[in-house]
Amino acid sequence: MFFAILVSVCTPAYAKENWEQSHPRRAEVNERLENEDQRIHQERKEGVISPAQATQLRSQDRQIRQEEHLMGEQNNGSLTHQEQKILNQQENKLGGEINSKENWEQSHPRRTEVNGRLENEDQRIYQERKEGTISPAQATQLRSQDRQIRQEERLMGEQNNGSLTQQEQKTLNQQENKLGKEIGR
Repeated sequence: MFFAILVSVCTPAYAKENWEQSHPRRAEVNERLENEDQRIHQERKEGVISPAQATQLRSQDRQIRQEEHLMGEQNNGSLTHQEQKILNQQENKLGGEINSKENWEQSHPRRTEVNGRLENEDQRIYQERKEGTISPAQATQLRSQDRQIRQEERLMGEQNNGSLTQQEQKTLNQQENKLGKEIGR
């Protein structure tokens, strides 16, 4: 008798959980989200995107996941065709942003060089803060300078159809040299 009560109490929740996981529209949306999360991880691991870019992309991924979860809850674990379409459009946009960062990094050597140096400086700031060589306030100030250079690089790239002129690269490198000296004090 105890077994029968346990089965009757557990079965509805178990059945709903399995149904939600196997619902085709939700499964497709969640599979795409998982794929995009893996792509972000891989691009970050390979150094194609910066930590800040990865964080921004993961934030977008989480927002889509949260929206999918809320939509599913409102429909007893299912998604309507329209909801799936909306989520797929958001995933397409996110996937395009991952691709654009990937293509942009691979096809513009001056930007790759500048961003590689910025990434190196970001790691140096982290390491020196970890070792206690610089104070939290100094690390914050150096990271602020790093972000300003990154933002300027991004704006320059946008104005030049995704590339940097030699003069822009030189200007950014001079700013990075100054930042690098401040980190090494």
